[in-house]
Amino acid sequence: AVHYPPWQGRPYAERVWVLEGRLQLAWGAEVFELAAGDSVDIAVDRELVFRSAGDAACRYLLVISAR
Repeated sequence: AVHYPPWQGRPYAERVWVLEGRLQLAWGAEVFELAAGDSVDIAVDRELVFRSAGDAACRYLLVISAR
């Protein structure tokens, strides 16, 4: 799992695209289960955890931008 604590600076935005496998993304208390081809847009203003949601490897693309 990749764990990021809550961001202390000005919030920014991320778009996550799942390329292969399945990804569980915990954004504060909300949890998203994403599969290959899925994407989600989030603000990075809460604790954020990325975790592979299956037995197979997961690959994802992360784009960071100003909010």
